[in-house]
Amino acid sequence: MKETDEVLNTSREVDKSVKEQTKSVDKTVDSFAEILGSVENIPPLMNKTYSVMNNIIASKEIVMSKVEGISAITEETSAATQQVAAASEEMTASAEEVASTANFLSDVAQNLEDDVSRFIFEK
Repeated sequence: MKETDEVLNTSREVDKSVKEQTKSVDKTVDSFAEILGSVENIPPLMNKTYSVMNNIIASKEIVMSKVEGISAITEETSAATQQVAAASEEMTASAEEVASTANFLSDVAQNLEDDVSRFIFEK
């Protein structure tokens, strides 16, 4: 009977060990299922990332185009401002010349009036 008890005890231990191994295998299968699910989620996420990056690139190109347009407008405005400043300087110089000529003519007129006033006119 001793041998039978030993066989039963060994059988129970083997059964317990098999059950533990089965649980471990089940956990491993579950882990692989989770990994597989995660791996299956990667391609859609990569596609979404690719799409978002394409949108970012397109937006960047639009922004760059607008910045280039603004830069061109700024350059044109700067050139026009320089032309206006040059024209303003020319007008100022012309106005000073006109004022100088007017002063000269005023002096000539005054001299002429002084010279004419020396003559006496009789009727």
